[in-house]
Amino acid sequence: MKEIARELQRQFATALPLALTNLAWFARTAITTLFLSRLGDAELAGGLLGSSFANVTGFSVLTGLAGAVEPVYGQAHGAANRPLLLQTLTTAVALLLCAAAPLSLLWLAADPLLLLLFPNEKPLCHVARAYVAHLLPALPVTALLAPLRAYLTFQGDTLPVLLSSLAALAVHVAATWRLSLSFRLRGVAVAFWLSDLCMALLLLFYVVINNSKKKKDKEERAKVEKLWLRLAKLGGPCCLATCLEWWCYETLILMAGKLPRASTAIAVLGLVLNLDYLFYAGMMALGSSAGARVAYELGGAGARVAVFGVKSAEVAVGVKKAVKVAAAVDAVSFPLVVLAGIGRGMGRPWLGVWANVCGFYLVGLPLGGVLGIRVRLGVAGLLVGALVGAVVAVCLLGGLVLGSDWEEQARKAQELVRRRREEEEDGRSLGVGG
Repeated sequence: MKEIARELQRQFATALPLALTNLAWFARTAITTLFLSRLGDAELAGGLLGSSFANVTGFSVLTGLAGAVEPVYGQAHGAANRPLLLQTLTTAVALLLCAAAPLSLLWLAADPLLLLLFPNEKPLCHVARAYVAHLLPALPVTALLAPLRAYLTFQGDTLPVLLSSLAALAVHVAATWRLSLSFRLRGVAVAFWLSDLCMALLLLFYVVINNSKKKKDKEERAKVEKLWLRLAKLGGPCCLATCLEWWCYETLILMAGKLPRASTAIAVLGLVLNLDYLFYAGMMALGSSAGARVAYELGGAGARVAVFGVKSAEVAVGVKKAVKVAAAVDAVSFPLVVLAGIGRGMGRPWLGVWANVCGFYLVGLPLGGVLGIRVRLGVAGLLVGALVGAVVAVCLLGGLVLGSDWEEQARKAQELVRRRREEEEDGRSLGVGG
């Protein structure tokens, strides 16, 4: 019991600042939606559709790829292998920047792609395209920010992340207010990536200063080629797991575009999900905390304790009805997010892939489509489908994670770190380290 109590204290110390960080992070999305609603219903619906397109085709992919570094960070930190931490950071940024290039081309083709999905909603698609076009710099900014956040989070250094996110929130409010007055929808999009850039630069400055104070060992350099290969191997399933989870909710917005009065339906569901994201902040924090602790303990041994331890009246009425169903989805999603974080910390993101495919894509989304579109329950029907899918996913992922052989996972992690040290020592003996 004492070990479990100590583990709860450790996870609370990590999860609390992460929850506040995520709250500030998602508050920016809520603020963006607020300013879009002040511009009018057309801008609100178009901006939300553009944001959903950007999430599906860009942010989810980069965030998923960044998830590949989480087990490496945690296990390297647990084994006190600092050179591997720094090399993983630089390699991850390079990998994400490479991935951002083709994604930017996809964003430039947003107009025809959206018109293909919604041929009867041309004005809505044109507004969404304008929003996505001015959001384009967010891709390289995310490629820098995501690995930096994970680098500090998985070492338990969460205070700089929290402070930088609060600074970014302040910048976001000021920039969104000022730019929306001058450039309307385009200004709202620009303000979003400007605040991300602020946070990325602050974290980069902290990392550079923090490492300059530490004793450098010029002889300790690992072979970057093998690190690229490992991140690429983990990046595929991590990206797929994140995208499948993220796409489910964004697909609901795209499906809302098939409902009668599509603009109103998209606005209702978008606002409901914005409220949902604020509750989601705590879930993500626990998921990241659990993943970080599992990865750390696997790097040093002993994982089992870590695991167990303003708008129209029509839109307002729609939000009031749908938010009750969304609350039930939140309750079920809570253990799902935590279990998914544990899976990533174990270096086994495929667990989340199978759970999401079976729960959401084979059950939840088809059921939501039938209830929302065929049975004509509207947004509430879409959310009921998501609720059922989440229940199925939790049951599957819970069984897979809790049934894992933790001694074997710890042995594999320690063996991986040991091989890494041997490679570094071989490199020094051959003169690789200079």
